[in-house]
Amino acid sequence: MNLKEFRESMPILRATRARVASRLLADESPQKKDIDFLLHYLQKLSSLPERDGLRLFLEAEKPVALDIGYEIRESQKDDVYLSRDAGSFRKWWRGSHPQWEQEAESGSAALAGAKLDILVADRDGTINNYCARYWSSVQPVHAAVILSRFIRAYCTRAMVLTSAPLKGGGLVDVNVMPSDLCVYAGSKGREYSTPDGLCGHDTLLPDQEEKLLRLEEKLTRLLQLPHYGLFARIGSGMQKKFGQLTVAIQDIARSASPALSAQFKAEVEAAVWETDPEQKYFRLEDTGLDVEILLTVDESGPGGSLREFTKGDGLLFLSSRLKIPLTGEALICGDTWADLPMIKVAKNHGARVTAFFVTRDPALQEAVSASAEKACFFSAPDSLLMALM
Repeated sequence: MNLKEFRESMPILRATRARVASRLLADESPQKKDIDFLLHYLQKLSSLPERDGLRLFLEAEKPVALDIGYEIRESQKDDVYLSRDAGSFRKWWRGSHPQWEQEAESGSAALAGAKLDILVADRDGTINNYCARYWSSVQPVHAAVILSRFIRAYCTRAMVLTSAPLKGGGLVDVNVMPSDLCVYAGSKGREYSTPDGLCGHDTLLPDQEEKLLRLEEKLTRLLQLPHYGLFARIGSGMQKKFGQLTVAIQDIARSASPALSAQFKAEVEAAVWETDPEQKYFRLEDTGLDVEILLTVDESGPGGSLREFTKGDGLLFLSSRLKIPLTGEALICGDTWADLPMIKVAKNHGARVTAFFVTRDPALQEAVSASAEKACFFSAPDSLLMALM
């Protein structure tokens, strides 16, 4: 398999997994041709030559080393899931990481007897494991089925709210759950797709659009330089979002050296402040893997203080635009500080929040516990999924 074939296989993989998940959710057996495709895909990835834990692809007849651990591991889990009953899969899952069972039981107990008015979940690192590239982070079948069944059984409304773009290599391109199951929101909630197929987005001012376009052009030229081309291929690459640009400075496999990553980050920051010397339009957020370049919002009307747009702002926008009340019982799932504003917004509007966070950061755990009525913490997205299962 060469790199071009690998990339072009993603839409086919997503469509196949979606068909399999759809049939399982209808209590029907998947078609043999789809199961055979998934098995063949796993075999092809597993048979690629390996070097230092990376797999070698051909690009222009030269080997390119990539971390495809996510793609192989999630396919392996699906292979087990599709060949066993739910109880056997859970037993296998528990056996691979015994601490997950305790975390899952704690989460399940926190939701005992609850009927949720709303579920709001981040995606990557929360209900989906991190992948070295966003465009190949196709949701596995088992996760799609577990989440779908949970939403149908326990949630009046559900929303997946991510900082990734909605389309064009974004959330809908890697999602396997049924499209009519919940609101899918990208760009921290500034763009959305509803269960009935309605798509929409927030509004930007003309000068904001012009600044974003100028900055995108600068960053594109930067990524075209030979010594920075790596950052277009790893992690998020460069993602154009609604009201936001994201540029990878590293990936989970640490493909870039610390020195090169720091140098590139400095170049990105220089391009931002060259475009916005008065720091009127942009704020930066360093996630450790990406630099998020966010349009500011006015805190208190014209002339007020400026700050970055948060997922809390996105949740508030979606609630207003789509007439979704933020009251009653809410389950909010996240994994980073960027997800904390969603809890605060829901609380401010009267919701009783249970928080599920995938984090080992004591400071973040303390902040989540102080913000929500109930909080449970997980060491991996898999243990959170087990709680929902």
